[in-house]
Amino acid sequence: IQHRNQQGLRSPGSQSGFSIVELLIAVALGILLSWAILDVTLNSSRTAREIELTSEMVENGRYLNQLLRSEIRLAGFYGRLENISSATAAQPDPCNDLATADLVDGMSFPLFGLDGVTAGATTCNGDILLSGSDLLLIRRADTDFVNVTTGLKSAQHYLQGTINAMVLDTGSNQASFNLLERDGTTLAPIREYHQDIYYVDVSNVFKRLRLVNGAYVPEPLVEGVDDFQIVYGIDRSGDGIPNADGANAAY
Repeated sequence: IQHRNQQGLRSPGSQSGFSIVELLIAVALGILLSWAILDVTLNSSRTAREIELTSEMVENGRYLNQLLRSEIRLAGFYGRLENISSATAAQPDPCNDLATADLVDGMSFPLFGLDGVTAGATTCNGDILLSGSDLLLIRRADTDFVNVTTGLKSAQHYLQGTINAMVLDTGSNQASFNLLERDGTTLAPIREYHQDIYYVDVSNVFKRLRLVNGAYVPEPLVEGVDDFQIVYGIDRSGDGIPNADGANAAY
């Protein structure tokens, strides 16, 4: 009941309410506004996630590019050793021929690759390779070295070399590392020997197998790699640059 004064106006203490229709409209508008805010928030979250994933992909690609570039440049680095003589013209099996004599023979093949592996093919540790991808093996010595045999790991392979002589053996045979510098006293540099295999497994994880202490140890590097393909440049003239030869392409 509303009371009116003599001028027909509502008294100061009177109130008017909302009808059911007005309340329903207000609730509907509130829901629409909340939905719009939620949609904007979700879109912003999805966009931020996509940017994060894209940045991660770019960073992973940059990391792998730098890693492989550095490793490939070091392929065949055996310290000061200039000439490598192998008793075999065939490359040893990188998975099964891990005896010291086999590793010495393998030094003549610093780079080795598989092109477009078949479905179900596996690596040395049993990982299933991504079908159609490539595999790369790199042999080299470490850039760091020591001039003492103390602290060498017993099952790890080490390379000691001068310009024209070398010793490749495990740390357990310390007496084998007897090459000396020109002063006749200091041991020639002793470096860890690396035989690493790079590949993508069936789960799209880019991995590296490292020959450590006489056995391969898997090392996951980057996830989400769709493919791994290698193009080889062939130096046919010995000038350090890939060269074509008639119908034989440079790459």
